[in-house]
Amino acid sequence: MSFALHELFQSAFDNDVFAFYIQRGLFDQMLIRPLPTFFQMATEYFLLRRFGRMTQGLLAFALGVALAQPHWTFAKLFYLPVVIAGGAVFFLAISIVRCTLCFWTVQSTEVVNIFTYGGTTMLQYPLTIYQEWMQKFFVYILPMAFINYFPTLFFLDKMAPFRLPAFVPFLAPVVCIGVFLLSLRVWKFGVAHYTSTGS
Repeated sequence: MSFALHELFQSAFDNDVFAFYIQRGLFDQMLIRPLPTFFQMATEYFLLRRFGRMTQGLLAFALGVALAQPHWTFAKLFYLPVVIAGGAVFFLAISIVRCTLCFWTVQSTEVVNIFTYGGTTMLQYPLTIYQEWMQKFFVYILPMAFINYFPTLFFLDKMAPFRLPAFVPFLAPVVCIGVFLLSLRVWKFGVAHYTSTGS
């Protein structure tokens, strides 16, 4: 659901779309407008057809809830939309960094899709099934475990693994926002060093 929500708001930050903007010099036009470039890209257009993936996520979530039968409390019901929004912000941060690379490569950078589409596949399974180095990578380096793995431990009343403190699941929104703010700094650095496509 988080990935689908991020897709609704990252249409212009889509890999191929942004590469097209750079190659055709369309991004240059945004630089002379009196609005932040990030805001212009984020509001460039909205694809309603991407609601389909959200429907799939909702159905999968409903099935998961029916099978797992978690004990719902007010705190869990309040935290659920926060976690979903936080995950969307995290995926948006990855898309922003991917597009920023286009300032130097001009072409779309498919390698970053390992962490978007590959990340959604990885997050469908418990983190503990992966090798230790991979677990540490997705907890400490690229903390995608905070998108849904750690919050799910809270929803299912499970203990945090890796000898981590019990409050770790509640760090998810903080981590996701932190990654997003870091991606904005990367974006600003890319815009500041953008040299245009020439003629």
